Amino acid sequence: MGLILTEIKKSLNKKIIILSGILIFAPMIYALMHLKEYDYSDWLSVYSNTVGGIVALLFPLIVAFLYLAYFHQKISNRFILYTRTRRDIESTIKISIIVNICIVFVVVFLMMFVPFIFYVYIQPIFGIIKYVPENSNLFTEADILKAQMDHYAFTQLIGVSPFFYGFIYSIWVAINGVLWSLITFYLTLILNNIFLGISIPFVIYEVINFICAMLGFPQYSSMIAIFPFNIGQLSFGDPFVPFVVLLAAVVALGLYVRRNISRMDSLL
Repeated sequence: MGLILTEIKKSLNKKIIILSGILIFAPMIYALMHLKEYDYSDWLSVYSNTVGGIVALLFPLIVAFLYLAYFHQKISNRFILYTRTRRDIESTIKISIIVNICIVFVVVFLMMFVPFIFYVYIQPIFGIIKYVPENSNLFTEADILKAQMDHYAFTQLIGVSPFFYGFIYSIWVAINGVLWSLITFYLTLILNNIFLGISIPFVIYEVINFICAMLGFPQYSSMIAIFPFNIGQLSFGDPFVPFVVLLAAVVALGLYVRRNISRMDSLL
């Protein structure tokens, strides 16, 4: 545990902290600066517009840079090679994987949860946003709640409570962020090329979105499974189809790295 905490402290340099702050707050600030361009019916409409835009489009790139830049620097400086005198290479990689998971999960969770908390609990105190539900033919609180629950994937959870939805959805996006970051992490190790390690998952992410849309199955695209805001409500199981495929890819790459770790050029 001590080694993991030490590695987390080393990886959280000023650049990563600034980047994390930008990722957490910039989409929300941008949405607030352009309030006059949209008619929002409720907090869910402005929340979906905040987290479902550029963040959704560039998601694999965003999660890749949270730890991989630091890890690639360690590889480039031959730091991992030098640690072999103190611990085996497999232990070093395991620590790096755990640190990657922790950093990506926390940052992505906050990217989703902080705007949610602001729109649902803080913004109403100050009345920054003037909602116009009547423009969507929503005239009562009951109408708004029903529309929210019927709107997107996972919004059925709003029926339990808005907080429950925001918390569970933030965890869902964070888990997917971890998986996409691991794809990038493993490919960088295997290919010994950070550019390919970052670009290949991003290209796959976008190509899958395009192909699924062209074939008439947008609900199974990588982006819609994580950010289901550009499509009508999905069945509860739809997002888990691409999730299972992504999880299988991570497991396969992880097994490959584990079996070939001693022979990888990036670690020699």
